[in-house]
Amino acid sequence: MATDPGTPVSPATDPAGAASLNLVIAIHQLRRGLRAVLPPGQFNPTQVLILTQLAGSDPMRVGELAQRVHVSQPTATTVVNGLAAAGLVSRIKDTEDGRAIKVSLTELGMQNLHEVGRQEAAYLRTLIDALPADERATILAAIPIMMRLADASRSAEYNQLSGIAARADIWGRSTKTGS
Repeated sequence: MATDPGTPVSPATDPAGAASLNLVIAIHQLRRGLRAVLPPGQFNPTQVLILTQLAGSDPMRVGELAQRVHVSQPTATTVVNGLAAAGLVSRIKDTEDGRAIKVSLTELGMQNLHEVGRQEAAYLRTLIDALPADERATILAAIPIMMRLADASRSAEYNQLSGIAARADIWGRSTKTGS
């Protein structure tokens, strides 16, 4: 059911929309709480996103990292420079293009990322443990569903980014050839 963007979502007019909005709000509030768990100055959200992207993939160029974490390339470069200075990522030559550099996660970077995960998981466990037993069971039962939603989101995001990159490449070539 489509609604006017200016119309508030109401459970009476759009129950699924209202539930989705409430879930979005809850996710944002949980993310804020998870970020607050980390000691000040340890990591910012962009650093965590970049480390996470590198942990789950082969080495990649900074431009690809920027696309995947939705930041500008200069921002990604600045973040990668800071992570490299801390020994959390390393730069390696691109085997396909010797002029290009790729970024990979170091062992220290993986250790730090795992520590961030442990800190955030401990915080979340404290919240879950405070729930009544039936609500705890519901949350735990929903985890596989949330993981599938996250996978679907990443897949859709990757497909969207691939389409954007392909269009940019086509536009870039047409600009270069003057057509």
